[in-house]
Amino acid sequence: MSGIASPYKPRRGRRRAKTGSDAQWRSRRTDAAPLAPALASPPQCSSSSPPPSRLLTVHLLTLSLVEEYVANLPAFCAHYYERQSNHSVLLVAPTAQAPALARRLAGPSCQPPTQHAQILAWKPQACGSRFLLQAVDIAAPRRYAQLQASCNGRNWSQEYALYSGSFFVSQLLWLPSLGDSDWYVKVDTDVVFQRPMPFDLSIELARDPKTVVAHTGLQPSNSCERGVLQALRRFRSRGAVRPPPPMSPWCESAESLPAVFYGNFVAYRTTFMRSKPVLELSRYLYRHEGHGYFRYRWGDQASPPAFMCHALRESAPSGARTGLGGTETLFPEYTRHLDALRGLVFKHERSSAMKKQLKLATPKPTPTPKREGVS
Repeated sequence: MSGIASPYKPRRGRRRAKTGSDAQWRSRRTDAAPLAPALASPPQCSSSSPPPSRLLTVHLLTLSLVEEYVANLPAFCAHYYERQSNHSVLLVAPTAQAPALARRLAGPSCQPPTQHAQILAWKPQACGSRFLLQAVDIAAPRRYAQLQASCNGRNWSQEYALYSGSFFVSQLLWLPSLGDSDWYVKVDTDVVFQRPMPFDLSIELARDPKTVVAHTGLQPSNSCERGVLQALRRFRSRGAVRPPPPMSPWCESAESLPAVFYGNFVAYRTTFMRSKPVLELSRYLYRHEGHGYFRYRWGDQASPPAFMCHALRESAPSGARTGLGGTETLFPEYTRHLDALRGLVFKHERSSAMKKQLKLATPKPTPTPKREGVS
């Protein structure tokens, strides 16, 4: 078992929807006394990248989310990190917040990253994996600075749309440090492991060389994914020297995605997500279709199916192709449902205390006033 003690008593809470507000992404800590480093280590810190790991777990940390992560560290270490072989944890942080996060996690004896792409690497005694804290300049394009995302009956701030969504399907993919792994797993900080993971994830995923996405569930698409297929088609019709190969029929004709991969715990084959077709589409969507992220709130769930439409060919009919009824068969050749994990091993929840601290309540969209005298 891990030797890390949680600063919070575990409390059950309702499942958190993927919503948020400006308050969630700002530091809410007002304690006067400094906290002990959560992952303190003897002075074995390094500013150079360690040898590559087969499996890389990725968390995005901000000052407002670090205490939630620290609260869940005992379960992360005992039930997940320590049960993986050849594994590292990549903690990605906004550059301006990285020094404070380094002190909170690794302690004052380590030199924190202060510039984009700098890395602090260390291996704490209390948790069996190597940790990397990488500073990244995370910012939305200026032309989208005034947009507020709205979908599915809610509003989201631009910061939330950036940190909780677009970063994971754009700027994360562009980091060279991601390319050293066979697989990377995007994990939300509020995932609470309740039991040990029943397998070594990298070994389990290596059993099928065609799998590019391993997920814990599919959910129907909604208005938060609107327009992503149309943006994909605009990208493919730009007049490239070599026209791209045809897509699966439903990718060419559907008005909307049939389903998305639930985004709290998703594993991706790194060579696929950093392949040339995916990176080109990722950059196009972020730079030229950014209203999808910052007005429609595509998040981190809309783009991966579009990546697969663009870069993969189905040799067998997909359920999405026939009336959108068979969502469980979306790209069946290339995906795997991690049945043993969802609901059995972990829950996606926040304690009531943490919800209060982060102030997750999101204002509803302002209704459009009725116009008088218009029939």
